[in-house]
Amino acid sequence: RSLNQSKTSFVQKKARCKNRFLLPIMTAVVLMFQGTAFAQGIWTPIATASPHTNGGAMLLLSDGSVLCKSFGGGGDGIGNIYDKLTPNKNGSYVNGTWSSIAPMKKTRLYYSSQVLKDGRVYVCGGEYGTGDSLGETYDPLTNVWTMAGIISTRISDANSEIFEDGKIMQAYVAGNLKGTKIYDPATNLYSDGPSCLGIHNESTWLKLAGGSWLMVDRGTRNSERFIPSLNKWVADAMLPADLYDGCGFESGTAILLPDGRSYWVGATGKTAVYTPSGNNNPGSWA
Repeated sequence: RSLNQSKTSFVQKKARCKNRFLLPIMTAVVLMFQGTAFAQGIWTPIATASPHTNGGAMLLLSDGSVLCKSFGGGGDGIGNIYDKLTPNKNGSYVNGTWSSIAPMKKTRLYYSSQVLKDGRVYVCGGEYGTGDSLGETYDPLTNVWTMAGIISTRISDANSEIFEDGKIMQAYVAGNLKGTKIYDPATNLYSDGPSCLGIHNESTWLKLAGGSWLMVDRGTRNSERFIPSLNKWVADAMLPADLYDGCGFESGTAILLPDGRSYWVGATGKTAVYTPSGNNNPGSWA
């Protein structure tokens, strides 16, 4: 009990630290869009509540159902159960049906996740819970979780990204915080991957329209891209402002825009827009 209370206290302190920087950013975004006319969407409550309190990632499966990680199961308050929302025969999520899939073998909070090319689900690590250095996959056809091969290094809340051939590049939070592993769904095994130039811990990896992946090195204004055809990370353009805060070296999310640019949210009151070059040369930041 005391260990769980300590974990809860740490999570709450970290959340307060993050909110100290994120709230001004959210306010700035709202002010930025005031006075501009946009079509207004409408939020509609789902007819029935989910079986458990939501606790993390949501994943869209290839059959249209949605998996929602919860705090349910596992016995440690972190959770190992995904609740599944299945739309009705007319495709309505509002009137969809909730169920719970088989529990993961490990509990996880803040972890890597990907929907694989064959429709299975991949998860790995967890900043909190028992999944710290372990991965597993879920088969929705059999409702079975299978442990992945041994990584032998700490994953925690590290990044992951999927290749066009279905393999996964998995970052890990150990050593110089630049290393990666490659997960092969066909063999269920990991191998060594190319290291980043800068620190990837607490960073965002964003896949661009051309297939490369962009990130801003932690605690710096340097950016870099992974070029799949070269199988390596290369230096890209320098940002005009800091996105990482001084309280844990964290930043916000990144969103790919319809025109191929990307929008990056900082934890410093700053945001940035990246325009790709269209080739392996550096793009530009504003």
